[in-house]
Amino acid sequence: ANGQDSAPAGQPPSIVTAATEEERFALELEFVSSLANPAYLHHLAMHGYFDDESFVMFLEYLLYWTKPPYCQHVQYPHALAFLELLQTSAFRAAIKNGNVKQACQQQQFASWTFLRDNAARAAYGLGETTT
Repeated sequence: ANGQDSAPAGQPPSIVTAATEEERFALELEFVSSLANPAYLHHLAMHGYFDDESFVMFLEYLLYWTKPPYCQHVQYPHALAFLELLQTSAFRAAIKNGNVKQACQQQQFASWTFLRDNAARAAYGLGETTT
């Protein structure tokens, strides 16, 4: 054969076949984290990554990051939300639109503002948090 081991069932073939488990964990975590950026998602869409069946299968494989204990390592929760949205062809097509990218960025900012304001209210005992 070609000297490369085939990937275990349910796992995509490794791009870097010599990667240790720790290296693979770090690489996948970095990639999953990058999915929190709507501009990056737009970039991937515009360059045809979401049209590549192998890449879409890789996104499906990465869903294990949405479950414990892996999700506890993801610093940006929006990355997991976008990973789940990327499982649908409708979102993969929609994110090509610059207006959709911008809407995602605006919603993300609104979410951060809401969370920050509620955390400040709670920390300083300033009354009820907003819902």
